[in-house]
Amino acid sequence: MYLNEPLISDEKIIWIAFFILIISLFLGISLVVYRSKDIKIDRVILAKFYSLKNPILDTIFEAITWFGSLKIITPIMIGVTIVLIESHHIKEAILANSGIVVAVISVYLFKYLFARKRPSAVLSTDELPKDPSFPSAHTLQVFITFSMLWLIAVSIGGSWYIYFGVYLFLLAVAVGVSRLYLQVHYPTDILAGVILAIFWSAVVVLISKMGVI
Repeated sequence: MYLNEPLISDEKIIWIAFFILIISLFLGISLVVYRSKDIKIDRVILAKFYSLKNPILDTIFEAITWFGSLKIITPIMIGVTIVLIESHHIKEAILANSGIVVAVISVYLFKYLFARKRPSAVLSTDELPKDPSFPSAHTLQVFITFSMLWLIAVSIGGSWYIYFGVYLFLLAVAVGVSRLYLQVHYPTDILAGVILAIFWSAVVVLISKMGVI
């Protein structure tokens, strides 16, 4: 997983199998959503989250969900990029930012391609976002950004990256859960956002291993 490690010939089959799996998963979910934008399991899970709603959890999840917003992610990455450049980790800065930008562009392309309505339009909750629902941009953005931060931590060394990775992962999961609790995304939106983030994270790692950058 180190960004600076070269690609070993024995890894090629593993990488091919991984990309076939991840692409198949995304295409499978996309096909289900395309054929039936109102999926029963989505409704059941959302109803469970809706039954948990209370003022305290509202406040907590409304705060957590902001970690998936570009309004939070952008200044974080600007700060990280400055630190990386000053510490001569230019390759890591380019890879991380490129991965995030391409991932964000891809999620919005899929959003408007599928044009899935938000669940709030049916459940009558407040603050309905204006962009389409599938995949979840907040989920993709937090997972791809935190993946890049973790890969940077792994690359520059230090055993602390394990604890850092666990913290980032739990926070990213919390953002995904917050989108369900706030009733602004279907579970399939969240899952597709995670899969898309994993795909682009893997692309960044592979590009680095192949020595493209």
